[in-house]
Amino acid sequence: MRKLEYKNPINWAIAIIFPIPLLIFSIVVITLLLSIIIDKDIFSKTNYFEFLVVFLAFVVFILWMWLWNTFGKTILIFNSEEVEVKKKFNIFYKKKKYQKKSINKILIRDRNIEKKQYYIRINGLFSDENQCIALKMNDGKIIKIIDWLNNSTAENFKKELQKYLEE
Repeated sequence: MRKLEYKNPINWAIAIIFPIPLLIFSIVVITLLLSIIIDKDIFSKTNYFEFLVVFLAFVVFILWMWLWNTFGKTILIFNSEEVEVKKKFNIFYKKKKYQKKSINKILIRDRNIEKKQYYIRINGLFSDENQCIALKMNDGKIIKIIDWLNNSTAENFKKELQKYLEE
């Protein structure tokens, strides 16, 4: 069993600024919880509860973004039969497994310009980290496993993955 890790580049603006709103929203959530506990009127409790849900959603969203930006890693684990992709410190991502025999090819996809149904997004204006590693499956489906790499890092990951597939 081999392991490959990729640490996301840290956006220091997010890493430094996001704990402040996280702390503020957490204080608001605690205050709303205390208000629900203390208040006797059922109608005001439901009113507090509605605000609590909204502020709790903000706390979870900001926490998710801050954790992934500051500590996030993509971990590839190679077993004899499968590739396992885990995203450490990504709250909403469950690990995924892909069978070695169902992987047809390893691709480096350029995400410089992404064309979607409703918009076009230009990613390459401010950064050279716009490559991604993707697996092309036997059924033709393309699955992105690592995003936002520069050219040399993407080539290194592709070589490592190809070594594994050739074993």
